[in-house]
Amino acid sequence: MSNLEQLTLAEMEEFVATSRHVTWSAVEPGSVYRLVERVLKAQPYRRLSQGQRAIVKRFLAKITALSRAPLTRLIRRWMDTRRIARKPARHPSFHRRYSDADIASLAEVDAAHEDLSGPAVRHLMETREKCGRVDPIKQRHHPSKGYRWLLLRSVKSAAYLKRGPSIEK
Repeated sequence: MSNLEQLTLAEMEEFVATSRHVTWSAVEPGSVYRLVERVLKAQPYRRLSQGQRAIVKRFLAKITALSRAPLTRLIRRWMDTRRIARKPARHPSFHRRYSDADIASLAEVDAAHEDLSGPAVRHLMETREKCGRVDPIKQRHHPSKGYRWLLLRSVKSAAYLKRGPSIEK
């Protein structure tokens, strides 16, 4: 049973009907996809009747240990593109509110004036903008003390940790 894609429909049906187990290990993450692709390519899957497709689908479910829904999605992807490739992971892309320059400016004000409240820091930042010391910040909202604490702890604001004072909450 080394060449699973070369089985006929009758052999697949017999394999599914019996309780035989196949030992097959996926070494790479995409090897299951390649196996499904090879089996579907070897069988003229598009031209099979609904009952024959069910046999192939049950066979694939048994040898890949995939449930019905993911296997159906893989088969649909193969029917559409004739390829089954692993989709890249989608990471959430949140809009970044503050730039590195904004964080550096906030750290500078915090270091100069110690631990001020959020409204006081906002007033200082607006005054600095009016005096022309700092480029105008895109956002009119400046972080409160609680948000500065979150900035301190966030991974993206390592620059703030280097420049700003340590705030204990």
